[in-house]
Amino acid sequence: MASEGKEAVIVPRNFYLLAELEDAEKTAEGRGFSYGLTASDDMTLTSWTASIFTRDGNLLSVHMSAGSSYPDVAPQAWFTGELAGRAASVAGSKTSVDGMEAWPVRPDVCTYLRDWRRGCDLKGLLQDLVRRCQ
Repeated sequence: MASEGKEAVIVPRNFYLLAELEDAEKTAEGRGFSYGLTASDDMTLTSWTASIFTRDGNLLSVHMSAGSSYPDVAPQAWFTGELAGRAASVAGSKTSVDGMEAWPVRPDVCTYLRDWRRGCDLKGLLQDLVRRCQ
């Protein structure tokens, strides 16, 4: 008699990101950040923008790109605009993303990004960045 094994259900990328979008549209009160799609008509759910509110009153902007292999592969994440406070210790060397000055989030410092696996999400990444930038 063959034993019945349970099959893992792999949630498709777009369903995964739609759930994240729904969560992002809920209140940001008490989270220390807000986030959502960069453009409301982004049907690929690829480009995301976040604002992190630090205890010392700084506002940090983060751009995230959830590529075609997301959530199996970590998103790319960059600080855009002014870097302030401890954010500089999390950021890499300045580059340009979509014509903006940007500093990539360093996976060697941001352990959530470094240890990314399916089950991780943009909200978790932002929570880790909030902790590191306070």
